[in-house]
Amino acid sequence: MTSLPNGRHGNRFRRVQGNEASGRPQPVPRITVVMPAYNRADLIGASIESALAQTFRDFELIVVDDGSTDATREAVQRVRDPRLTLLPLPHRGMSAAMNAGVRAARGDYFARLDSDDLWHPEFLETTLAAMERPPRVGVVYTRARTFADDPTLLEADRGLPLTFSGKPFESMLVRDHASAAALVRVECHRRVGGFDEALPWWEDWDFWLRVSRHYAFRFVDRTLVRLRIHGANASRAGGGAAWATRIHVLDKAFAALPSLDADLERIRALAYRNAHFDAGLHLWRCKSPKAAAREFSRGLRASGNPARAGGRLLYLLLLHHLGRVPLVREAHRTLSRARQRWRHGTATTD
Repeated sequence: MTSLPNGRHGNRFRRVQGNEASGRPQPVPRITVVMPAYNRADLIGASIESALAQTFRDFELIVVDDGSTDATREAVQRVRDPRLTLLPLPHRGMSAAMNAGVRAARGDYFARLDSDDLWHPEFLETTLAAMERPPRVGVVYTRARTFADDPTLLEADRGLPLTFSGKPFESMLVRDHASAAALVRVECHRRVGGFDEALPWWEDWDFWLRVSRHYAFRFVDRTLVRLRIHGANASRAGGGAAWATRIHVLDKAFAALPSLDADLERIRALAYRNAHFDAGLHLWRCKSPKAAAREFSRGLRASGNPARAGGRLLYLLLLHHLGRVPLVREAHRTLSRARQRWRHGTATTD
């Protein structure tokens, strides 16, 4: 394992320490895996193991320790693998940790793996093959399945085909399709200025929104990531304030546009409807019915079509209460995939 004092590499070859130290320069990897970590001593070992178990081997793994106060750093240092680098930083938040990791990257592509999540062994191999297939794209992403030790915390799976075929920006406005299950060209990070360090939450969605204005996205219809849901997840730990930030992300995205045509006006209504409904559902799960009702009401008003939006809300509430039943959850997955494939071929807008 290597430790970086400043998070930067200036040369195409580097000399390394530890069990890789042979005095010979090491070639530049194709991919850089960035793992931001803050107080994850109990979970980070499994996440590192899932990265190092990839069938595609030509990558480096940079673990960015964001000023952890537990034994996270020691847990990383126990791993002996020449591809692993520890980048210790003072605590500045997820966006700053991601930016430091990507700026230290030597690969042409980067992939984020959070320190509590897990990759299928073929994640890098599959996404790289899709990335290098023409036509050129900036981002390749897959499906991700959530899991939790506490079944009451389970959330919907992530990773969806674009709602509007060939229109990643419009699709990302409606919902975060890519989540954190993606391979990205490093040039995307440079072009949009990286992750917004002023955002305490939803920095990944904000990043996708800005990238999607300049680059195409490609979806791989395989579940290759497992996202762990627990009480210390950033969006859960932030409570209602975290979910309210989703509105700020949309405000920022629309403020950056010079004007809105009729299609974007319609998409804007769907985007704010979904953001308010998502916040309301989180508050509902947290047993804050009055706060949830306020968000639901805002979503209905923002939708421009309260009757149709009300039907959508009813479906989401029923799914929330019945979705913990394994048969219902699996049926929902199957129906959702069928609906997504139908929509992808027929260009509907809801």
